[in-house]
Amino acid sequence: MMFYRVSTFLVLRLRESPPMQRTSFSLLAFTLLATLPNLFLFADEASPSRQPAQVDPRILAEVHKTFGPDFRVHLTPHYRIVYKASESFVSDVATQLERTYATFHSAFTEAGFTLRPYSKRYVCVLFGDYEDFLDYQREERGKEPQQKGGGYYSGKTNRITFFDEHSREHRKRRPISDKTKNLSKTSHEAAHQLAFNTGIQKRGVLQPLWLGEGLASAFEFVKTDQPFGPATENFGLRMSQLGRMQRMGKLMPLPTLVTISGKDRSQVNLGVAYAQGSAFFRFLFQKRPRELRAYLEILAKQRRGPRSSESLLREFESAMGPIKDLEPEWKVFLRQLRSPAPR
Repeated sequence: MMFYRVSTFLVLRLRESPPMQRTSFSLLAFTLLATLPNLFLFADEASPSRQPAQVDPRILAEVHKTFGPDFRVHLTPHYRIVYKASESFVSDVATQLERTYATFHSAFTEAGFTLRPYSKRYVCVLFGDYEDFLDYQREERGKEPQQKGGGYYSGKTNRITFFDEHSREHRKRRPISDKTKNLSKTSHEAAHQLAFNTGIQKRGVLQPLWLGEGLASAFEFVKTDQPFGPATENFGLRMSQLGRMQRMGKLMPLPTLVTISGKDRSQVNLGVAYAQGSAFFRFLFQKRPRELRAYLEILAKQRRGPRSSESLLREFESAMGPIKDLEPEWKVFLRQLRSPAPR
């Protein structure tokens, strides 16, 4: 449990540090969490290369009943991984899940958010084969899955589910390796799950598309050996396309961006929505954290059910002020973004 103890210590220190010391301490924390997970995480009983954590037979029986007899269970300090995949893939994902857990808590705590404790292990479902993943998604969601999707978080089951990118056939050369893609999407899906279980977002309440996908995409990255998250410049692959989208005039006006809900995803260019949402979330997280906290609190108070675009805009401006006043600073932020070259 050494990595758990170190990450918990860093989060507590961030909460207790005076504001003037938080920036320097957070940089130390991000660097430590990015470079030492392999040293700490699997030095305990959760390591697949050492003695695995003992799985309660009742849990294993439940897993076999729900998923099938071919599935196995791997435990880490904060996750229960249910899998039908290679041990190497599971090991990589387990490490990255714990990195994301620590990075998520550190980033939001340092930015002044109060995270709600979650006492259970989060559940992650892994498939080694892409076709198995599609079949499972059809059965769970009752509809044909998107062929380009890499994984998803289910608010109904509170699980994240994805597959090993090595199993998907690629028609053209990819800008990042399959392993880097696996690690980056692990953090994306884990960020969704963490946000809905720590009080950042509220399950069951209609969420603007830019917020949910922008937050998760802000935890993607292309440099696996560096700190990541919304307070860093280790951007995901989507962000490398943002400049081209801007030059082609594809970016949405902010009043349009903030009023598109998750229910409207079939009506918009998701590539643009995800990339612009990621940049906009980074912008607010770095430049307007107090207003972002207020906005999330407003959303958490909303009732279940649909809301109009006028309501979504009103909720946003209640926390941020007139959206037209954000435009100049937002445009400066966009010009200053520099996407690192993939590795």
